[in-house]
Amino acid sequence: MRVCVVGLGRMGAATAACLAHLRHQVVGVDRDPARVDALLHGGGPAVERKLAHLLREGKKAGRLSGASTLEQAASHSEIILVCVDTPVTGRGMFNVRNVVDVCRRLRPIVAKARRAPVIAIRSTLAPGTSAGTLAALYDGCRIRLCVNPDFTREGHAVSDFMEPGRIVIGVSRKSDSKPLKHLYQPLEAPIFVTGWTEAELVKVADNAFHALKITFANEIASICRAFGTNPETVMSLLRADRKLNIAEAYLKPGLPFGGPCLSKDISVLIRSARKRGVRTALLQSILRSNDSQIGTIADEIARSGVRSVGFLGLSFKAGVMDLRGSLYLELARRFRSRGIKVLCSHYDEKALIEDDASNLGADGNFATAQARRKISREADLVFSPSFGMRPRSRAR
Repeated sequence: MRVCVVGLGRMGAATAACLAHLRHQVVGVDRDPARVDALLHGGGPAVERKLAHLLREGKKAGRLSGASTLEQAASHSEIILVCVDTPVTGRGMFNVRNVVDVCRRLRPIVAKARRAPVIAIRSTLAPGTSAGTLAALYDGCRIRLCVNPDFTREGHAVSDFMEPGRIVIGVSRKSDSKPLKHLYQPLEAPIFVTGWTEAELVKVADNAFHALKITFANEIASICRAFGTNPETVMSLLRADRKLNIAEAYLKPGLPFGGPCLSKDISVLIRSARKRGVRTALLQSILRSNDSQIGTIADEIARSGVRSVGFLGLSFKAGVMDLRGSLYLELARRFRSRGIKVLCSHYDEKALIEDDASNLGADGNFATAQARRKISREADLVFSPSFGMRPRSRAR
């Protein structure tokens, strides 16, 4: 395929070299002539292993070239990959001026093309940039706009590009993803097609998760050292669990956590660290964040106009009879305090009243329903340890 790479910094140069290695016809362009010259003479960023070799290989094979102007580079390309920098502003947001400038200059160039090319943004964007700024820029054009985030690490760009964990393509129409799928076909990696904003979000979420893991490991290490234990031993034992720790477990969005174990153990860990003079800002934020999510759910449901909420069990999770630290018990209590009628079984009614003895339901905001079917039929919204939350089924 004929590919144009706009922006020949670390990520752009690696993208161009790797695509040429995959036998695509690649032309690179940058507003800095020195970068174009470096591309053609194997002088990519020295920190990137194997990059110089791939650049020389691509030029020698005739699959890698440079252009002095954007029009020269993009006019006959099937795919245009935008790899320009998006530095952070003083307000903590990405400065997308370079991306917008390239996209604006591309509009009249690609308008002359016989077939609408794909413009894929590999630069890191704030969520909503494509659906807002860029979509407005290309309104009425035949251009196929995609978000194709780069997940390569500095110093490992070539190996990460050639052996990716997955490839993400964000589009407004699923058919727009076909050229990029073909582009990356030689790579043995799963390809996920999603919307623009999801593709933008997964890039920044990825890095946030990496930062979270590093900070967590360092906080635990500080606690370990305070108790005279080896941090690597503790963390190696944590990593050894591939079922729950280094796995998909718990990485699914849903309701906040509850139950007697997680909150209790985090609290004990925090207090133990505090006694040894260790600060645990991250660990402390977990409980605060979880509690704020519970409050957000209760507030949003109250504002939605829901008049009754049913609970098919108040245990903290399915398959147990344990009410300690139950999210559902806490939500039921909060709904009652907001004047929402709560429907549950007699067993759960007793638990709820005992949990909130100051409000026995004399205000009429509490009702019982013995049959689960009746709760599901009468409540506007239903909670259950088995499935979480869902609106009342309209089926009869």
